[in-house]
Amino acid sequence: MKRLLHWVRHPWASVRRFLDERATVHLGLAIGRDRIVAVEVRKRLSGVRPGRVHARSLAPPVDHGTWPDLTEAVEELLHALGARRGTASIALLRPLAQAKVISAPPLRRRDLRSLVTRNARRYFITGTDPVVADALRSGVRRRERPSRAVATCADARLIDAIHRSVTQAGIHTDFITAAPLALSEAVCSQIPAARRGAVVVAVCSDGWSEGIAVSRGVPRVFEPWTETGTAEPLELTTRIAQTGSGEAGSAEPTVRAIVVAPSAERGPIVAAVRRELGDGLIDLPASVQELEPAAMAAYGAALMREDAPALLPQAVRRERQRRIRRRVGVLAAAAVVMLGVSAGLRLWDLRRELEVVAASRQVLALRVSEILELRRSLHTVNTLVDGIAQIEEGVVHWTPVVAALAEALPDSAYLVSMTADGLELRLVGVATVASVIVPALEASPLLRGVSLTAARRAAGSQGGEQFDVGLALERRAGGGS
Repeated sequence: MKRLLHWVRHPWASVRRFLDERATVHLGLAIGRDRIVAVEVRKRLSGVRPGRVHARSLAPPVDHGTWPDLTEAVEELLHALGARRGTASIALLRPLAQAKVISAPPLRRRDLRSLVTRNARRYFITGTDPVVADALRSGVRRRERPSRAVATCADARLIDAIHRSVTQAGIHTDFITAAPLALSEAVCSQIPAARRGAVVVAVCSDGWSEGIAVSRGVPRVFEPWTETGTAEPLELTTRIAQTGSGEAGSAEPTVRAIVVAPSAERGPIVAAVRRELGDGLIDLPASVQELEPAAMAAYGAALMREDAPALLPQAVRRERQRRIRRRVGVLAAAAVVMLGVSAGLRLWDLRRELEVVAASRQVLALRVSEILELRRSLHTVNTLVDGIAQIEEGVVHWTPVVAALAEALPDSAYLVSMTADGLELRLVGVATVASVIVPALEASPLLRGVSLTAARRAAGSQGGEQFDVGLALERRAGGGS
């Protein structure tokens, strides 16, 4: 209740306090035996960019595996940045951590890490035990053939002390690796030529002098130099050429190189190297040109991928594995949900299409039923027409027959009766002369088979002869004509 009243009375102060309590920052830390360099990492749409740089001297860790001065230094750093908590990616300078390119058998990542950890004295110059080591294959794994792998190693007790001290200061440790590996990652992220071809990164700093050969973004050689960056130009270019070739004593006349040096010493070193290498010297971008090697390594630690060789305590590694498995589980569940949603949407879409098809089929069914009904009606009509045609085939059309008889009979003759049986006719009539009836009827094209059956004198006052004629009609006089 009091906190609510404070929010009501002092809203802006409460909001500022709320934001300050939740203010976080992401740092890149470079830790050496006697100093710490921190780079504030700013995430932009264009990528990760370095921000403010802070440096401080460190007292060495105590014997029982703690580093109080490191905790104090990180707390001071958070206070200077105005943050309460944050995350950090750590690069350990030599000799706290070592990096090396080794020849490794074709093993899986977990087995390769165990192999390098067990045989740390074989691959690295170390007198401590136990150690934390990791390795990542840099080439294609082939059966029964060794390949190159980038390995890193550090004292396990020192790693635990660093992780514990940084955690006590309110910083969550994301990643710990060796500084040469982090610096090569920073250079590859800023220089496109390092991602496409082969370059040599010459690290020239007080207490840290090293040559790193990078080919297509992958480190090939880590070669510590005993001299500092203030060596003679000829000697420096010779060492650059030797690191680039990977063979001692071989000095190439031209080589592509990148010089990483403190801003106070960078000008003379770059001028001296440029006189020897000419166009082979590649300039750093302006955004990172002012960073000293330790700050560059701190910035590169923040750019390291999760699958890069890491120097993490076993507890942190197990926690990362659990987090990765949890993340994979969440992503798998999300994928299943999205797949279910996609299947549901697809089913809904199919059902909608099915409804449209069903509606179309109903309309077509009505049209088909109408067409079928019309077809049945047409069939009925055709049947009736065929029946009528069949009926009309045997029907005599009497109009032309009567007209033919009227035209064929003489004017002096007339009919008394006419009897029809199919195409057979029997005519009974009266004529002046009955014998002329037969030729007259035979002259008609519609009549045939005319025969005079009987002829006798007609009774009555008018006189004449009564005739009885049988004949047949031509078939064209029927319904088919």
